[in-house]
Amino acid sequence: PVFFDTVFYLLVPLARSLYRSTGKNYLLYLTAIAAGGAITHTLVPPTPGPLLVANELGVSIGTVMLIGLAVGFPSALVGLVASAWLNRIMPIEMRPLSGDQSEQNELTTLPSLTLSLLPVLLPVLLITITTIAGVLSARAPDDVNLSSVHSWLKLIGNPNTAMIVAALFSIYLCKSVQGHSLKELAEHIEDALLSGGVIILITAAGGAFGALLAMTQIQDVVKTIFEGNERGGFVVLVVAFALASIIKVAQGSSTVSMIITSSLVASIATPLVESGNLGFHPAYLVPVIGAVSLMGSWMNDSGFWVFAKMGVLTEGETLRSWTVLLAILSVTGFLLTLAM
Repeated sequence: PVFFDTVFYLLVPLARSLYRSTGKNYLLYLTAIAAGGAITHTLVPPTPGPLLVANELGVSIGTVMLIGLAVGFPSALVGLVASAWLNRIMPIEMRPLSGDQSEQNELTTLPSLTLSLLPVLLPVLLITITTIAGVLSARAPDDVNLSSVHSWLKLIGNPNTAMIVAALFSIYLCKSVQGHSLKELAEHIEDALLSGGVIILITAAGGAFGALLAMTQIQDVVKTIFEGNERGGFVVLVVAFALASIIKVAQGSSTVSMIITSSLVASIATPLVESGNLGFHPAYLVPVIGAVSLMGSWMNDSGFWVFAKMGVLTEGETLRSWTVLLAILSVTGFLLTLAM
């Protein structure tokens, strides 16, 4: 449930240490991290993109999370196969990072694997438990009242609360394992807030751009073009595919593409949902929009430069590896969602 940039930044040292151990497959390690990080970044809440798309379309976040995992896991496996293929056709040796300080300052005292995963898994678990509790509460017999329990779980499983709990646990983990002083903790938190601020700006800018487009009544134009089409839901999927890919290529950010596309697609899908003519659960629109928002990553995408600079690749190498990989993930995610 974190931005791709953060995932890649955290895991690229693993790719570099693996290459130092094996002496080969450097591009495979980089693209494997990119495949897993990119597909979950666009498919699985509570990452901001799919979270906001789910809210825009008015579907349950827990449902979207489960569908996102169902689509994302096989897509990531396809991405792993694609990574091996890219590594075979264009083998690249690891180059030194400028300054090379990060590789000299390796941490020696580390938490266990379980504790390391908890900050990432906590929000997912809390939100999933809340969703399951809601279903059980709705289906419980009349003489069993689970509403009070569900109300408390809704508070704990709220995405904002769940992420705060995970953040507090991360701070505790940093202090208890590394033994940092309050001053050192403050420095770490400051760095995290600085990078988080950029994410908030990207998300807010995407929402503002989507609202601006809504003010132009462009959604009514899009709706009019496809109004009365008997194929209903299939047209919505095609529109979502086209809009998400065009907006992504035009401005670079997958999150912004998802937010804007969802606001436009919602105006077409909502009447079909109300009339029962959509033909599928509206939650399936979230992975469609998310997967297609990976299509066409190039120089205006921050992820492109994170992959290039942290991996120490040239622009040409990044276009031939990163851009191709994301296109494969995009098409795979779309086709899997279509099949489901």
